Amino acid sequence: MEENQNVTKKDNVFTKLGGAIKSVVKDWNKPSGNNEVPNKEIAAFSFGGIGYKTLTAFGQYIQLAATCALLGSIYNISPNNFAILFVISTIIGIAKTPLVSWIMDNTNTRFGKLRPYIVFAGIPTIIGIIGLCFWVPIDGSTVAKMVSIGIFYNIFLIGQQILLAAYAGLSQVISPHSGERNKILTISEFIANLGPSLLQLLFPTLAALLFGGQTDIMAYRVLFPIFAIVSFALGLLALFFVKERAVIAKKEKEEVKFIEGLKLVAKNFDFWAVSISRFFKGVKDWVVALVIWIFVYQFKDIEAFQGISTTVITFGATIGMFLSPFIMKKFGNGKSAFAVYLLSAIATGIMAFVFQIHVILFLIPMFIFYIAMGPQYILQTSITADALDEIQLQSGKRIEGFAQNFQAMFETLGGVASMGISLPMYAHYGLGDDYSVLYDASVREPIIRWTIIFSTLAALISAIPFLFCKMTNKRHEEIIAELKAREALAEGNQVTEDTQEAPVADAVVETVAEDVNAEAKEETKK
Repeated sequence: MEENQNVTKKDNVFTKLGGAIKSVVKDWNKPSGNNEVPNKEIAAFSFGGIGYKTLTAFGQYIQLAATCALLGSIYNISPNNFAILFVISTIIGIAKTPLVSWIMDNTNTRFGKLRPYIVFAGIPTIIGIIGLCFWVPIDGSTVAKMVSIGIFYNIFLIGQQILLAAYAGLSQVISPHSGERNKILTISEFIANLGPSLLQLLFPTLAALLFGGQTDIMAYRVLFPIFAIVSFALGLLALFFVKERAVIAKKEKEEVKFIEGLKLVAKNFDFWAVSISRFFKGVKDWVVALVIWIFVYQFKDIEAFQGISTTVITFGATIGMFLSPFIMKKFGNGKSAFAVYLLSAIATGIMAFVFQIHVILFLIPMFIFYIAMGPQYILQTSITADALDEIQLQSGKRIEGFAQNFQAMFETLGGVASMGISLPMYAHYGLGDDYSVLYDASVREPIIRWTIIFSTLAALISAIPFLFCKMTNKRHEEIIAELKAREALAEGNQVTEDTQEAPVADAVVETVAEDVNAEAKEETKK
């Protein structure tokens, strides 16, 4: 009897697996139902995302912070000198934002407006990574090291930020349908984050086994170029095999200036909710950087296990990604975002009480923190994408470039604020040029505890605005329907049920027609 039940269970598993494979193959070249994205394109976007994510993940190993082993422990850059470099980099970042936003929003190539930046931004990202490993004089003067780091870090940072903006923008226009887009984001985020997970597993492990750990420059010079070049090559999949599907008339030529973009988003609260969470992201994610300190200074005898431990805890993000579509469907984007940021705050709060006791007790809430982190990018992307569709309906403009670069600028400003908090804290407890003082518990543990407290507060503040998000799935379907109707009228086509892709009342179609005619008259007057 039991044997028959076991056989039946196995048959059911194989039947479901076979059905899933058939579904993937069936929709490989052409999607079924109302979907617009074939599975081969989802695969290209997902595996290309491994390249994007891995290239941008290098930022955790080359950040301008005392927790950075390469720039801090190897090049001996003090927290105060980090502050100087950070302020200069912030000024450069803010200054380039309007120009980059304008260029991206007015790009028009055969590869679209976003995909070309896979190459344009990917190459300087690699140059910055390799430059920081090879062309900073270890035995040079502090000024020489700071100049070299400043040059190559900013080359990396500009490339990384544009790459992030292009990838996030591409994920927002891969499908005009919120439901399909969320499904693609869930799949792609799971696959794409395999890249950073492998980097976090392999680099610390190989550095410990083959070199002198993460404080040995040769570990960076040998491993980083390999990871970077392979990642860039994978990213090209998205360049050649992914389409952009913004609902916009082909006859339209967009000219979006930075000030105009700012005016367009000024009254969209959902956009600002995401921007606020981006502002506090740097402080919220401080605890992630603490993992290195915990292994190198707090529990130094098990440093070789950092790679494995990091891989295990970051698997929590995978769990969170899989839960994302169910949470978003059940509670909506705004309430879901509030819940996951609140969970982040709870997890970080627990860390403050357990990090001294045992590494496992620190890693358990860190695992929960990663579960909460998993849906955050998907939710931010989805909420921003829906907000941009609403802005397009109101203005006729697509502003992905502005939106991504503006939010990145907000994140940078948040980083400046976080630096203003961390530097006095480091100085107060005695952390200066000599990082060996972190082996002293009286220096290390208060810094870790206050870092956790500030991260908890940042997560709580980030959560609150999402309670007031206004967009619903029903409203977004209406927006897409209106945009498709407007596109058809602008192209001189008849508005049909197929064109609308969703139920639209005759009054809506008439309104859209009136809007298009009004826009045409306005253009004639100009």
